[in-house]
Amino acid sequence: MFKLLHTIGDVTTDEFLLDKSQINIGRGEDNDISLDDPLVSNRHAVVTITASTYTGASSVTLQDLNSTNGTRVNGKSTHQIQLKQGDLVQIGRSVFRFHDDGRPQTTSQN
Repeated sequence: MFKLLHTIGDVTTDEFLLDKSQINIGRGEDNDISLDDPLVSNRHAVVTITASTYTGASSVTLQDLNSTNGTRVNGKSTHQIQLKQGDLVQIGRSVFRFHDDGRPQTTSQN
């Protein structure tokens, strides 16, 4: 299962299960992950989970939606990146650690 773990230092404060093919992140309340932070755009980023028809493995891609303040992964500004275990994603003041526990991923189509 894929998760984004909202962290402060080494402490996890919230856990977001990535259980849909697309997860929207932003300040707006209609996002799957809503962040109450003026540094976050209304529609800031999207996480997309894609399963390979050949291997059955899933990949997780984070895409910045041309947000005002950008998205950082492991300290580097990014527009789009495939996430790997342990990657640190910063959106506004929030930091998330990407977690893949290795169990098969099942997602709804939205």
